[in-house]
Order: sequence, then C-alpha cells, then structure tokens
Amino acid sequence: MTTMPIDSAKPGLRQAPTPRQSAKQKLRARETVLGINPEFASSGLVEFCAQLGADLIFIDCEHGGPNIETVSDMVRAAHAAGAAAVLRPWSKDPGLLRRYIDAGVDGLIVPDVRSCEEVRGVVQLIEECAPADADNILLIALIESYVAYEGLSDILATGLIDAVLVGSGDLALSMGLPRRGDHQRVREITFDIVAQARKAGVSAGAPLNRYGVKPTFLAGGNLVMFFARDLLREGFEGGCSLLMQDQSIAVGG
Repeated sequence: MTTMPIDSAKPGLRQAPTPRQSAKQKLRARETVLGINPEFASSGLVEFCAQLGADLIFIDCEHGGPNIETVSDMVRAAHAAGAAAVLRPWSKDPGLLRRYIDAGVDGLIVPDVRSCEEVRGVVQLIEECAPADADNILLIALIESYVAYEGLSDILATGLIDAVLVGSGDLALSMGLPRRGDHQRVREITFDIVAQARKAGVSAGAPLNRYGVKPTFLAGGNLVMFFARDLLREGFEGGCSLLMQDQSIAVGG
C-alpha cells in the first residue's frame, strides 16, 4: 500500500501571517499600529496588553529590568495573545543584540541611531543571526539626537527600517536643553521628523504622553506607543469619576 504525501501548500490552505509578519505589513503600509509598553517585567501583563488589541508589545530593557529569561517569557506571552514583541536594548553592542534576537524577539528598537551606516550594520547582524527570517524581523530606529535629525533623510532613504520613533528627552539634551522635550524647538523638530518619515513612506511615532495623539497624527504619525501605567491611571481615574457621578445621582435622587 502506497501512502500519498500530504501537500501542505495546496491552494486554499494558506497559512495565516504570524504576529511578526502582520506588524511588518502594517508598518510598511503605514497603517495605524498600536503598541503598548507594559513597563513591568510581567508575562501576564504582556498577555493582557496584547489582548487589548496591541499590534506590538514594547519590551524596554533600557529603562526596565527584564533579564534574558524573562524576555523570552514575555515574547511567548505576546505571541500567545496575537501580538509581536519588539525590544529596546540599553546599547547597540552586537553581542547584546544577538542575545535578544536569539531569545525570539520580533524586532529591535535600536537606541540612538545616528547614521545610515549604523542601520546597515544592524541589518547585517540580523541577517547573520536569523538568515531564514531576517526579512520579517522589525527594525525601528530611535532618533534621539540632533546629529540623527540632520542625517534623517539618509537614514530614511536606506529603505531598511520599518519605522522611526522620536526620543524627545534625549533629543533635547543633545541640543543643550533640559531633558523634558517640552521646549518649542524640540517639539518642532519632533514633528518634522514625523513629517519627513511620512513623506518617505516610513512609519513614525512620537511620545504621546507629551504631545498627544491628535497632534502626532496630524504631523504624520501612525505608530502609537502607549505606556501601561498611563492606561491604568486613565482607566482608574475614569472609573472613579463615574462612581462619584453615580453616587451623586443616588444621593440627589
């Protein structure tokens, strides 16, 4: 008796895109992409944030403290709930980036990108570490200096990045200003970075807790990054406000 091989590539049996592929497609098409930074090294919180509808989970290893084992758990939790996991390391050291790629992250938010040469170097590293899936790994450049702003057109022209994010606090410091990002000149540069990215067909985002969603979108932003702490605070305050209104109605009635 001859056993016929199963053809897994038959028409009509197309495999659904992975969270990584879906996020890549949306960023490349400049669709609205929702990201959430859970801020805590908690796989349970990551899963909850992903279930809210996040496309990206932003694992912060520059200002946060997850170790390599926790990162792997957070990535698995994101995938289980249908989101991709992108990670910001504390440096651009090649050995460090390799560790995170090997841990299974879907992409890197590379800190303090200053030139197209740096972008090409990271892409080469990704191709060496994950040759089978290098084209799907997300690459987001964090623009945090005036030097990067001056060379932005070259960075965007590489066609190698999926998005840019603006680090307005460090940008302000590079300009000799306080690290708050609320200076008018910093705001103008931030929105110009976003506008340049839109013109180049590259996704972009800026700090929403500083500039707001509507102004960022009007400037050309489509990558929305929320912080779980802010969402929890707004939800709690909104719930308390409704509770107080209900109590007032009950007392008045």
